[in-house]
Amino acid sequence: MAEGMESVDVESETRLRDLAELVWSTREPRVLRLGPKALALVMPLGIKHSKTSEGRADFLRAAGGWKGMDTDRFLAANRKSRDASYRPPVRW
Repeated sequence: MAEGMESVDVESETRLRDLAELVWSTREPRVLRLGPKALALVMPLGIKHSKTSEGRADFLRAAGGWKGMDTDRFLAANRKSRDASYRPPVRW
């Protein structure tokens, strides 16, 4: 169970229980909407990702992907981007 979160028992709520069982069985998250507004995300808990030979091959292909990159220049640009504020000031 998610630590520190309040839980809601859906046993007596048929539609919520059906939704929870659907999310659990398909292992696919669902967004709860009220008209066009997204209100909540329902996600299955306890998913363990298994390592596959395809995933390992992808990992190995990515190895060395930063080789030849000027990391000092990248880090400086990254820092500058994080320090920049593109939002207007908040008025209180």
